[in-house]
Amino acid sequence: MQARTIIRKEWLTQEELDEIRIRESEEQGREEELTGNVSVEVIPAGVLDRIYHGQRRQTDYTEIMDEISDLQRLPEEQQELVKEIRTTRERLQMMREKLPSIRHIDKRKIMIEVKKINDVIEHVPIDNITELNDTFYACAAMVTRKLAKNWKQKEEQPWKRRLKTKVHEIQQDLSRVIEAKNRKYNDRLRRKIEKKFNIRHKGYQLVIEELKQRLVAMAAKIKRYEDRVKQYQQNRLFENNQKRFYEEIQNGEKNESEIPDDEESKNFWKGIWGQATEHDHDAPWIRRVQQQIQGRQQEEIELTEEKLKRTLVNLPNWKAPGPDAVQGFWIKNLTNLHSKLAHYLNECLETAHTPCWMTTGRTVLIQKDRSKGRAAGNYRPITCLPIIWKLLTAMMAGEIYRHLEDNDLIGEEQKGCRAGYKGTKDHLLLDKVILKDCKQRKNGLAMGWID
Repeated sequence: MQARTIIRKEWLTQEELDEIRIRESEEQGREEELTGNVSVEVIPAGVLDRIYHGQRRQTDYTEIMDEISDLQRLPEEQQELVKEIRTTRERLQMMREKLPSIRHIDKRKIMIEVKKINDVIEHVPIDNITELNDTFYACAAMVTRKLAKNWKQKEEQPWKRRLKTKVHEIQQDLSRVIEAKNRKYNDRLRRKIEKKFNIRHKGYQLVIEELKQRLVAMAAKIKRYEDRVKQYQQNRLFENNQKRFYEEIQNGEKNESEIPDDEESKNFWKGIWGQATEHDHDAPWIRRVQQQIQGRQQEEIELTEEKLKRTLVNLPNWKAPGPDAVQGFWIKNLTNLHSKLAHYLNECLETAHTPCWMTTGRTVLIQKDRSKGRAAGNYRPITCLPIIWKLLTAMMAGEIYRHLEDNDLIGEEQKGCRAGYKGTKDHLLLDKVILKDCKQRKNGLAMGWID
């Protein structure tokens, strides 16, 4: 009865069922060898090994039965949800596409769906960090497609649609009054229009002039609102990115960047990144630093769930993802996967091995100066890496930085890449004070900057 229920409700995939059959046949073969009878079983065509990105996944028989037992205790609705997560994950393993944005949907609706998945996600078997990442993507795809199915982003803001509707109504009224004045309507319709606009008292010319003035006033109102919105956007842009603000002021509204030549770009970046550079590993300054830090070696780094949660606090929700298409929102809010994520990140650190997808990025070339055109050197490369790789490196950087700070190993001269320091502003102010002092005292000055 239990076996029929498992097959009927599809709690196990076909690969897992094949693996159980193979394990049973191997145990039966060992029993027959002990009794002297050797039988050869022909394994049916199908999936014999659970191949996962080139690595064989070993699943213990008892673990599978424990998973089934835990699954049977869940309500029917949650059992179906676990099944949907697993089937979605397997279907989307080799088909990663960018999911539609749902950042503008009410967050309460999103969190309701996320909570449903989060309550059952620990019942989904996950054996490695690749499968964990696939699970994040499958959950994101399920929620996104459910909420984005009947939702369309509004092209115009409500106030603008409302004012444009009023403009359209005034234009229709003006057209009707002019047609009535030119006697293109029958008498009954003309009397109706004259009554509506009190034309007998005011006259056609005055009513037409009033409607034209209302059109001008409404157009001016729309322009005033648009200028206010543009002013607000420019203020925000000035606070966040002054360089881009001045570029837009100088070059007008933002247009699509020109696409650089493919071959020229390859040759340009190959000349920078395609040639290995040998450094002097025995430089005297390296030996001096080694002597200074002797006896202050860092302890082994351990990535715990608590450290992971501290790092996730600063993780943006909807920042552009890497090729894996998993955004930070899903990793932050599927909290029942955090313990497994911390475990597998720690495993990557201990084994000094990460899957290829973790270090594969999606690079976009951003044009620097439109006036310089499509020159390959006029583009700044921005690479989007998987969020899980960013988490791993951020946690490691936090541990290394903490060790350097605690042991006073960072030079006071270094202002960049330090927490609590405003490197550029500090150096500019210091530079300004030194130059002013030397100018007043008429002293000579030799200054060097290291970037």
